[in-house]
Amino acid sequence: MNIHSDVHINEKKYTLDKNELKGLELKEIAHISEKVALYKKIPHKADEEIINSQTYKLTHGEKFFSSDFKEKIKISIDNKKYYPEKDQLTGIELKILADINPSEYKLIREVKHDGADQLIEDNVVYEINNNDEFFSVPKGIQNGTIEVRDNAIVTK
Repeated sequence: MNIHSDVHINEKKYTLDKNELKGLELKEIAHISEKVALYKKIPHKADEEIINSQTYKLTHGEKFFSSDFKEKIKISIDNKKYYPEKDQLTGIELKILADINPSEYKLIREVKHDGADQLIEDNVVYEINNNDEFFSVPKGIQNGTIEVRDNAIVTK
């Protein structure tokens, strides 16, 4: 009987043909140095460090990450997904990422909880957080005269 388990290591999926592996074997599959720490992600609990010499019974869909792995930031601009390489970007860099013409459009960060949406200035550096949402609007539209309804920009 063939056993196939899909596990994710540093956000990459690996299909394994056995359900028990040593910690070092998991690292080798993902090309992680034996000296780098590997952790198993456990929902709502502390992550478990994987020991090189210990054997682990793997469950389909388990997620692992190495101590040197930086999770990719995912943002959306005009309802399209982007994965910026840095967690700090200027307004111009955000517009370039989404192929938005800086001379014709301004960029707005949608604020989800009890706050006004944030105008993103071209030459200011902003902290970018996972799942941030941005939308572009023509420069002629004044702040406070638009709203987003059903993923569309509506003028008031």
